[in-house]
Amino acid sequence: MDDFNQTIIKTAEVSDRTDASTKGTFKARVKGIDQEQSVFYVSPYGSSAKAGMIAVPERLTPIMVCSPAQSNQWFYMGSLFSLNLIQTIRTPTPLLRFLELIQLLTKRQEYLLRLSSTATTGKD
Repeated sequence: MDDFNQTIIKTAEVSDRTDASTKGTFKARVKGIDQEQSVFYVSPYGSSAKAGMIAVPERLTPIMVCSPAQSNQWFYMGSLFSLNLIQTIRTPTPLLRFLELIQLLTKRQEYLLRLSSTATTGKD
């Protein structure tokens, strides 16, 4: 259990999907670390060297990574879709701008519905 307590989990952003080393990695900027890091792919399905499923996240995708205790390697845990988490990771990405636009349009629609309701009932 002590090793588990020393595992580091951080947010990151994919910076390069190219795997020139063919070691099963991509590059990411890990929050709190200045240099770009190599991140190893992981798979929800694997069968030794015979089979596996690999899905590398797109460039600029916010992700979660971990570095097990007593290791200097980073491993991909999954992609993030929470608007609040994405905002804490980086400056706006196309996904973040899209989510913010949806949020803005929803607020505008709610405002217009309230305005329309007030106009028909005559009450504020």
